[in-house]
Amino acid sequence: MIVRRIFCAFTVVLFLLTALFPACRAAAAKFGYEVELTGAPVLSLLTAAASVGAAASAAAGRIINNTARRMFAAARFLVPLALLNAIMYARFFDRPVVAASLLIHIVCAAALLFMSFNMNAVTSFTIAALIAALIAAASGPFTAFLTAIGNFGAQTVVRSVTSPDGEYIAEVVNSDHGALGGSTTVTVRENVSFGIPCFEFRKKPSPVYIGSWSESEGMELHWRDASSLVINSEVYIIK
Repeated sequence: MIVRRIFCAFTVVLFLLTALFPACRAAAAKFGYEVELTGAPVLSLLTAAASVGAAASAAAGRIINNTARRMFAAARFLVPLALLNAIMYARFFDRPVVAASLLIHIVCAAALLFMSFNMNAVTSFTIAALIAALIAAASGPFTAFLTAIGNFGAQTVVRSVTSPDGEYIAEVVNSDHGALGGSTTVTVRENVSFGIPCFEFRKKPSPVYIGSWSESEGMELHWRDASSLVINSEVYIIK
């Protein structure tokens, strides 16, 4: 009974941690914000720890008292959530802590899935370990591929100017399109942002000007007043 309660507690925490990033992204989009994951190592480590706790307590529960199958039913959804998280964390794969934590999370979720179909713990973890080995083997070329194309489509804010009343921020953004060149965009967003542990939210920017690659060099950009932005002598009314 105690083992079952421990497993349930770990599973609830694991579901919350696994769903946190997708939920924040969805909520931010709903209310016109964008979200930045500022604490990827911390969040991924906590998720990995909860995964190990859930998988270990599940294995102990099956060995001790052959825990009921329904105990694992909800855990079957952890595999797709783990894979979704891996996709959303892709830009952080260059950090060993994040990559290792996500791998542990996937392995433990897979082991829980196998145990939910009455497979014994040893076999479940063996198969999960084999899956981990395959993922690890494939991660090298995949990471190299991401690194090779990492700069394609990369956006860099090279300049920002706040409106006189402090309500808006104009940003000059360079977009790198590799051999195709790129573009320079001026965006404006409301100067509204807030943070919670591991996440930072800010209003989504809206493009007001799109120019050629590296046009940011020597670009004229200033606020004429609180509602008028001047870009290369052209006036753009913001509100």
